[in-house]
Amino acid sequence: MIAMDSGRAIALLVIPLAAWLDALSIPLLVLVAVVTGTQTVIFNAAYASLLPNRVERSELADANGKLSTSMSISHVAGPAVTGTLSRSSRPPRCS
Repeated sequence: MIAMDSGRAIALLVIPLAAWLDALSIPLLVLVAVVTGTQTVIFNAAYASLLPNRVERSELADANGKLSTSMSISHVAGPAVTGTLSRSSRPPRCS
């Protein structure tokens, strides 16, 4: 899971680096999207399957509820924060 998160971070850091070097392109953005999407699928599968090994059977339902709640909050808050941050910066140029 740490490797997938690290890989996603590195892949996403390629975007501002490419923009800074004036090398941002649509194929690069597509490649980053494929890499981060693949790593997200692997991370989410590991994230959900790890829970039963970490909590007692009697606490599993409560833990699943908390896990779902935290994922739902991140799916709502993440794009809102990203939109706010991206609105305050200049758009990158694609070549």
